[in-house]
Amino acid sequence: MACYRVQECVEEAIVDPVIVLVESTGDVEQRTLQGGTALMRAASDGNLAVVRYLIEAGAQVDAVDDYRRTALLCASCAMEKFDLIFDVVQFLVKCGANVKASDHGGGTPLHDAAMRGNVRVVRYLVECGADINVSTESGDTPFLYAAMSGNMEIIRLLHKIGANIHAVGSTRQTALLSAAKYEHLELARSLLANGADIEAVDQIQQTALIIATESKNLEMVRFLVENKANINAMDFSKQNALMYAVLRGHVEITKFLVKHGANIHAVDAYGSTALNQRVWKTNFEIIKFLIENGADVNTVEISGENVLMRASDCGDSKTVRLLVKNGADVNVADNHKWTPFMFAAAKRNLNVARYLVASGAKTTDWGNNEMIKKIMYGRKSGGVIRYLLGENGGINVGDEFGRTLLMYAAALNRMDIVQLLVQRGADVNATDDENYTALLHAANGSHWDVARFLVRKGANVNAVDNSGLTVLIHVARWEYDLWYHVETIADVHDADMPQLTADIDAIRLEHQFDIIPWLIKAGINVNAADKSGSTALIHAARWEHQFDIIPYLVEAGANVNASTTSGCTSLLYAAQTNRVDIVRLLVEAGADVNFNNGRAALIVASSMGNLTVVQYLVDSGAGVNAVDSEGQTALIHASKNGNLDVIKFLSHSDVRIDVKDKDGWTALMYAVQNGSLDVVEFLLVSGADVDIVNNDGHTSIFIATNNDYTDIQRLLLQHIHHFHQTKGASHTQLPINCFISPFEVKLHQFIESQNVGGNYRALWLDTEVAVKLFVPEASATTFAHEVAVWHQLRHPNVIKLYGACDVGHHFFVCEWASNGSLFEYLSACETRGERRTPWKFLYEAALGLAYLHERKIVHGNLSNNSILIGNDGLAKLADFQVSGSATIPSGGRQDGCFGSLRWNAPERLKGEASSLASDIYSFCLCVMAAVTLKIPWDDGFNGYKKMIHICEFLLQQLSGFWSSLQHKNF
Repeated sequence: MACYRVQECVEEAIVDPVIVLVESTGDVEQRTLQGGTALMRAASDGNLAVVRYLIEAGAQVDAVDDYRRTALLCASCAMEKFDLIFDVVQFLVKCGANVKASDHGGGTPLHDAAMRGNVRVVRYLVECGADINVSTESGDTPFLYAAMSGNMEIIRLLHKIGANIHAVGSTRQTALLSAAKYEHLELARSLLANGADIEAVDQIQQTALIIATESKNLEMVRFLVENKANINAMDFSKQNALMYAVLRGHVEITKFLVKHGANIHAVDAYGSTALNQRVWKTNFEIIKFLIENGADVNTVEISGENVLMRASDCGDSKTVRLLVKNGADVNVADNHKWTPFMFAAAKRNLNVARYLVASGAKTTDWGNNEMIKKIMYGRKSGGVIRYLLGENGGINVGDEFGRTLLMYAAALNRMDIVQLLVQRGADVNATDDENYTALLHAANGSHWDVARFLVRKGANVNAVDNSGLTVLIHVARWEYDLWYHVETIADVHDADMPQLTADIDAIRLEHQFDIIPWLIKAGINVNAADKSGSTALIHAARWEHQFDIIPYLVEAGANVNASTTSGCTSLLYAAQTNRVDIVRLLVEAGADVNFNNGRAALIVASSMGNLTVVQYLVDSGAGVNAVDSEGQTALIHASKNGNLDVIKFLSHSDVRIDVKDKDGWTALMYAVQNGSLDVVEFLLVSGADVDIVNNDGHTSIFIATNNDYTDIQRLLLQHIHHFHQTKGASHTQLPINCFISPFEVKLHQFIESQNVGGNYRALWLDTEVAVKLFVPEASATTFAHEVAVWHQLRHPNVIKLYGACDVGHHFFVCEWASNGSLFEYLSACETRGERRTPWKFLYEAALGLAYLHERKIVHGNLSNNSILIGNDGLAKLADFQVSGSATIPSGGRQDGCFGSLRWNAPERLKGEASSLASDIYSFCLCVMAAVTLKIPWDDGFNGYKKMIHICEFLLQQLSGFWSSLQHKNF
């Protein structure tokens, strides 16, 4: 803020406040947002007093802003106060300012002063050693800049001291080309007198003569021609000076160039001569002059257009008459078969069109129809259309799409033209290539006044197009047609949508619903269906805004049980909304609530969460256990979408809760997949079976584990049926020294925390243990392999496995870690009044990990919860691969990546298998968490970058330590 206050004082040329502000802040180099300093501002304003004070106060004379501009560059660029600017420039240079400094574009103080025309500054900078031939990044020299400004005194000065007058700058611009462009005649004279190349061209190959002509500078054109400029030189588009004179409509230059030998018959890259240039408005005097000098009135360009067509298009009757009298062909056609007559008629230039016809222009039915189609979009076109129809014997001729004029008029809602065409004999039942009639075109645009008129004139009210659409279907799908038009054609912004919706509603209320009774009275077939099998009733049911016409259709006898080819009925579509009144209307009219062709109304309503509709359908006899084409019930669909109210209602309606779909998934599984804790809880209370396995061999617990839904996983574990207490011998596949009978284990409580080594706190032969359930889908190996590998591990820093059971539910019996995780233990040290010793525990954990790695065992799941503190106060590794351990794989990739993602190495996130390296990466994150008591990545991407640096440091520090551990004997 202080910086801007200094800038304000500098702008007002008040020294004292500047002094006060600078001294109060102690910073003379305060910057604006663009990096500008107070010194730069004062210099550009020519404020010598402020400049002197700021430099004496310590301002850096060559400081640069974001554009690499210095104070000297700012002063040199000033457009006024040249005397004051000179004093500032002189002072800055004496204070050491670099006269050769350049901005981000390579411009120097000399460039700027030359461009602004500041003679004194230019002379002074040159005297101080400024380079007169230095170029900007685009190649412009100070001399070229001076040529743009046209200051002869600077030009003479620079030339006198050796500036290169032949320099070529940006866009290959020379000083002479700039003189021609900016109308500096005196400069042009001087340059030619000193040997400048009169035929030099810029990057688009324009000479000085072409540029002067394009600028409409007659005096410069005359001077260049007199100095032997090539009058017929052409630019990159093969256009010469004469063509540009015609394009610019400059009569005097045109006459001068022709008089001095310009080629009147030259052809440009588009095939046009000077007479046939693409002008917006024809110039009678120029065209008359060119014709008098031998220009060919019938030359055409590559597109087939010529000067007569352009004059006809412009409505220039005077020029048209001149051209025709001089032999112009009135029947010439361009590449699109358009003639001068058609150009005139299409622009409603009726007088020109009549003159051309009187002069022999021929009209065709096709041509007239093309013009009528084009001018039909304009409201004031009736007179021209009547005239063209008078010349037309084929009013029913179709275009390339088979569409007639009547169809176009109906589609455009041009009632006046529709009436005129019908009066002249237009066929109201003619069809185009899509079998559309004029009536269908009108209905497609909801032009009902036109539709009524056509029906009164004999149009077939039951006409059907190639897609099976009738007029009634167009009414029913009006909402779809309109919004499709809005979304694909109209330029509608989000802010306009509320008003647009209101306007559409108004149109609907005003025009829509009196159409149905009229069509029914006219004999419309209410049960006609399109190619998809959709009737008008089905179309109306698809759009809630069209529901108001459903009672009309039902009353007229519409089949309420008609279905599309995909098995959809009007009841099914209505059930998607919560309009129980429409559902009731259809059911009372006979709609089958149990119609099921792969989809059923109750299933759809349940999926959408429409409770009132679900209740009505069930009360009306809809089967609650019906399945769709995927084998899914209404309960499954409600569970997939988390519709708890619907689920509760269905549960009281004799619904089967454990039905499996074609993939073996149950309602419970879908609820778990959706992460809906409240739905899962309700289904479990209602008796849903946790142990069901789908076709992929996965249970609900696996789905929860795979999606990292911890709360749902814990809830599901509480509802697993306890271990089978079967009488008699137990059959086990485990080694006898590993097997623990289920009768020896007594579960005490389910443990919410995962940081004690298992899921249950239990007693095994009076020893407190942790019982961990085996989830097959969450393990990389078999249960037997898990037990065999884990049971042989004996290390004080690895959780001990006492044994396992594979009778009934598979489970491990392992050491109870009463102190929880290392993270929890360290976090509670202050509360317990103990000193935190993270490195002691981390050392112990490292010993345990080294022990595993020595035996080629990859932990695979190191995280905040897998380093536990046992009863003996030692750190212990637990939770190998969620429920067990995994040996190092021989190769390939693993698809699964279990556990919290935040602890995984990058290659694990890509789906690669766990490795020793990924273990060490995860261990570094555990070190970081234990030392800082912060979970990795809690502050997003910034935390990620910080953690990467920390992990790299830790890896370097631990590398030597790790090597020593690997060589120890355990």
